Amino acid sequence: MPKQKLCPSCQEHFDEVTRLLKGKIDFEIDPMLVRGLDYYTKTVFEFVAGTNAQNAIAGGGRYDSLVKSMGGPACPAIGWALGAQRVASVLEEQNAQEEQNKRENKFFVISMDKSCNQTAFNLMQNLRQAGLKTLGGIFDKNIKAQMKQADKNNCRWALIIGTSEVEKGSVVLKDLTNAEQKEFLQSEIISVLKKVQNEKN
Repeated sequence: MPKQKLCPSCQEHFDEVTRLLKGKIDFEIDPMLVRGLDYYTKTVFEFVAGTNAQNAIAGGGRYDSLVKSMGGPACPAIGWALGAQRVASVLEEQNAQEEQNKRENKFFVISMDKSCNQTAFNLMQNLRQAGLKTLGGIFDKNIKAQMKQADKNNCRWALIIGTSEVEKGSVVLKDLTNAEQKEFLQSEIISVLKKVQNEKN
């Protein structure tokens, strides 16, 4: 893209703006940035946050001629507008990320049926003996209550055993930060958990 050529006065002003920003506010120069009103002069800007495609939360610029054009004296001015809904969305995203970051590398064993309790208990003990931080054991509670306890303890993963898993000798590993889950053999689960734990550290 060809570099835009500014008049000497505008170039001097732009250089001064960028000099004052450096080391204080992170910024990127975007020659394609435009504002929707034609009374802006010299610098226009946007503040961005979050990871969404439309991540501008505020924008504005200088309008040194606006006051005079409306019958007032020549007066340099600057203004901006903020999108309340965009800010709310970014805050929700940040809160979700903070909640995810709070979760610790702990495992919570869940039994889905009374007939699965012994298998779930044995798994819980095996994980503890392998040095993995493991909670659980409230197998008399329903699955919703067990999941709630896992969440309360900021566990990163849940290990879920139902009648189908007992028959197959497997266990479902669920990531409580994004609800993704996958089934593994119980014979390989310790090595799997150590691997995912190291990946998240």
